[in-house]
Amino acid sequence: MRKMGNFYFIMALLLSDAAMAGVAIPLAYYLRFDSQFFLFQQKHALSYYLPLVPLEVSFVLAVFALHALYKPKRSISWLDEASTIFSSVSIATVLTVAVGSVISQDFGYSLFLLVLAWLVCTGLIIVGRGIAYIVLALLRSQEENADRILVVGTGEVARTALSKMQCTPSLGCKPVGALADDGHTVTLDGIPVLGHIDDIGNVIRAHRIDEVVVAVPNLSKDR
Repeated sequence: MRKMGNFYFIMALLLSDAAMAGVAIPLAYYLRFDSQFFLFQQKHALSYYLPLVPLEVSFVLAVFALHALYKPKRSISWLDEASTIFSSVSIATVLTVAVGSVISQDFGYSLFLLVLAWLVCTGLIIVGRGIAYIVLALLRSQEENADRILVVGTGEVARTALSKMQCTPSLGCKPVGALADDGHTVTLDGIPVLGHIDDIGNVIRAHRIDEVVVAVPNLSKDR
């Protein structure tokens, strides 16, 4: 997607993560004390836990940012994403409890409720992000939302990269042309060769290129 589209998507992730983290503790409180799923001997007031909510939201967003969870990605590994979310929420929850205890000068929280909040927060964020990425993939698959891609190179690596972009619309890549490194190739698997590698600056401006994919393994750094 265009840069502005990436910005809006990151903002949507931020809002989704904040909302999910914000409801985790109240929802965990309901499950612990009001749902009748679990037995308890002493019921705390919900107001006792509410000061933890802004702390949880703040720490979740901060830890996620440190783990690059708000960095735009072409594609993600759901297993890696879920693992990073799990560890990040764990860190955020520990920080929330630690700071909350210092502020209140008392640790009377239900440990079971805190564990529920940690699990609920992790689950809700994974679900929220899953929905966001599905919507993003649908938007990217529409040609008008795709980024205009210039492929540098015409060899086997370039063909492999081009094939992946053409076969995976959800990546949001629209190859508009290639640059040759041999001076002889005129087309690359259906897209035109727009010039030589040395013409890259002019080609980017003339064809409104959003991203350049370098697919020449032995390309000199000077070039």
